Amino acid sequence: MIHLTFIIAGQMPKAPPPSTYVDAAKRFAESYSQFPAGEDHELILVDSHGGYTPEIQNIFEGISHKVVPYAGLGWDIGAHLHVASQLPSSDWIMCFSSWGHFRRGGWLSAFESARQVHGDGLYGSTASWEHSRHIRGTGFFIRCGLLHEYPVAVNSREESFSFEVGPKSLTEWCLKNKYGVWVVM
Repeated sequence: MIHLTFIIAGQMPKAPPPSTYVDAAKRFAESYSQFPAGEDHELILVDSHGGYTPEIQNIFEGISHKVVPYAGLGWDIGAHLHVASQLPSSDWIMCFSSWGHFRRGGWLSAFESARQVHGDGLYGSTASWEHSRHIRGTGFFIRCGLLHEYPVAVNSREESFSFEVGPKSLTEWCLKNKYGVWVVM
């Protein structure tokens, strides 16, 4: 089974106000409806700190989804890990930050096709070498079991950044443990 997580941000310390994320949720919902994934999946909206307001509920009306609450301090990454921890190890999860959206149909099929070719590992929609080589945390696809095994907790903004960039990043952990890392276009 494939699960897709999208973060609905609420009031969190050091974060922009929740109203900042309303337009991002609209853009995600509109592009999600306009550009079908091309694969069966479950959409999970992560209600981070009360972000799933009546206004957000209206935006996602008519789009099949479930809501999972998150009250931790690990920002988007902590919320994705929270959801993945509740899913079977064999399931796959596609994680999008609050700013994720789609530009063409079949976007999830592209990730699933890459997985069928390359197998277990980390797949991302973007990557960077800015601070170190890494798959960006704005959109990544991985088997839940690998997230269960990832040894670093993400309970702060700083730890969320380390998950994405640096020697303890998910990218480096996957490579060290002989899992592939790919960018899917």
